[in-house]
Amino acid sequence: MNDGHIDRCIRRAVACGVPLELALRMATLSAAERFGLADRGALSPGRRADFFITENRETLAVERVFVGGREFHAHSHVTPTPRTLSAPFRCTPPAPGDIAIPGTGEVRVISLIPHQIVTEQVLSRWDGASKPGDDILKVVVCNRYGNGRRGVGLVHGFGFTRGAIASSIAHDAHNLVACGTSDRDILIAIAEVIRRKGGMAAACDDEVVSIPLDCGGLMSSLPYEEVVQRLASLQAVTKKMGGIEDPFMYLSFLSLTVIPALRITDRGVFDGIAFQDVPLFTGS
Repeated sequence: MNDGHIDRCIRRAVACGVPLELALRMATLSAAERFGLADRGALSPGRRADFFITENRETLAVERVFVGGREFHAHSHVTPTPRTLSAPFRCTPPAPGDIAIPGTGEVRVISLIPHQIVTEQVLSRWDGASKPGDDILKVVVCNRYGNGRRGVGLVHGFGFTRGAIASSIAHDAHNLVACGTSDRDILIAIAEVIRRKGGMAAACDDEVVSIPLDCGGLMSSLPYEEVVQRLASLQAVTKKMGGIEDPFMYLSFLSLTVIPALRITDRGVFDGIAFQDVPLFTGS
């Protein structure tokens, strides 16, 4: 909302020394050709007349927008109807015992790689409780489709020193996924997402902040300005928790089983290289 999208990428490329004409091509024709979209990407006969008009080559401030040759005028926000939003979110809140990890021993831990969606497998010792000081935290996946299934694992790399986060954006099944420094905070964050029938939530020091994603647990029906404000509030809480920047992005990929190396699903730990479920404890 504040910085733009592709226009921001163009400005950043130019600031790094890329000629403006090349940056514009990279953002338009090159992308269209790469994906086989021969009907767009340039202003020429036979192609879609999708373009914008700017009066400043440096800021690229958008003055007018044309889509298919017709000028586009933004409309005021219209809240979708309940029928449009109908998508069941039947996740049931877990009890404390449902997310417990019984026993002790050597465990498989999902290790985040900064700025990547792939992970690594590391081995660690589980002594019965999360260890924020060692950055070994519990991660929980709850099935959103009503079967009550839950999977529990361990993750390294979030760096939280307190609190928990939860989200219903979890590729590809979009089950509810949560991670935190204590079972209490994890359950609070999960309960908030379930209360919202899908959303993103952070719980820290008795403060709970969330964004409702009432459209299938993936999108919000709120005006985008309010979504941006709520995102800022959510980020303020996660910043207090310490740890990595943009933790919800990492969280959303932890259950994506087609990406190596270790994942977590509502069945438990999943080895993305062997492509099979594996026990949390290596001795099992």
